[in-house]
Amino acid sequence: MLDGAGYFVDGLLVVAVIDDDLCVNVGRDEWEETLAADGVRPLLFADLPVPGWVMVEGASVAGEESLVGWIESALARG
Repeated sequence: MLDGAGYFVDGLLVVAVIDDDLCVNVGRDEWEETLAADGVRPLLFADLPVPGWVMVEGASVAGEESLVGWIESALARG
């Protein structure tokens, strides 16, 4: 499904790096609100959005604090 490096917790994909972007499982409840953030777009599969998953532009996660924030957000869903 994804062409990149994925990171799993308890057998579930949490985040992945695809090209220069970060793919994050934000959950369906937070999905629409998260899409409003700068540098965030929906993950597309077969040209259709995947609810609960977003792509964050690499420039938006270039700093350690931002990257850690996205990862912690994904882990908190678990």
